[in-house]
Amino acid sequence: VRSLLWGSQMIQIDYKDLYDFIRDLKCESEDEADDDHIKLAYWYTRSDGCTGTVDLFKSACIIHDFHYRTHHDLCGRILNRAEADKRFRIRMQRLSRIGVCSPIAWWRWLVVRRLGGRFWDDKTNCRV
Repeated sequence: VRSLLWGSQMIQIDYKDLYDFIRDLKCESEDEADDDHIKLAYWYTRSDGCTGTVDLFKSACIIHDFHYRTHHDLCGRILNRAEADKRFRIRMQRLSRIGVCSPIAWWRWLVVRRLGGRFWDDKTNCRV
């Protein structure tokens, strides 16, 4: 059992099963994920945010970590690595002031496409 500050109150959370976690998340679409969904995904995966870089797109990094560590999206759909990385790039582009042309989004996407394979394969701590 772990504690999480939720708004102004401390709650106790104990999830042993990914499906229970996703069911309780009640996320209809990842595009509609709010700060509470992202905070829970951060807690569940023990995400480090944007590994080794500035957290300019921290919410995108947390959701991407969730994808890599569970092989699912926040709504419970199974993902492959290419789809997880594509969603990461698109989410960063949406968060960027310059959109699709964001060099940081393209650079981070390229890095995860080139170097992320071993992390996709090794992260088994949250998978069903």
